[in-house]
Amino acid sequence: MIPGLLVVMFVLLFAAGAAVMLSSLIPRPGLHTFCVKCAHQLVDTSAGFCPRCRRILTPEMIVTCTRSAINGRRFLLGLGIVAVVAITAAWTLRSAWIGI
Repeated sequence: MIPGLLVVMFVLLFAAGAAVMLSSLIPRPGLHTFCVKCAHQLVDTSAGFCPRCRRILTPEMIVTCTRSAINGRRFLLGLGIVAVVAITAAWTLRSAWIGI
């Protein structure tokens, strides 16, 4: 039989992974400036060029908009946590039921 503490741990880890996934969907307020060629976020445009692609920044090469609502890396991290916890929990439950 699986101890209650192990079940609580699986539930908490699953909830943490889900919280990380959901937090990635929250839009970030404010306007951000991006290079049109490489989509690099420009913090300081006084240098006159994009630090990533080295393109000279003219007004046509700069776009200002809100940042994407989905943070892809954070979403994938949360998805990975949820997947690992779900697989581990399923394996543990299977092992307990068949007596391994």
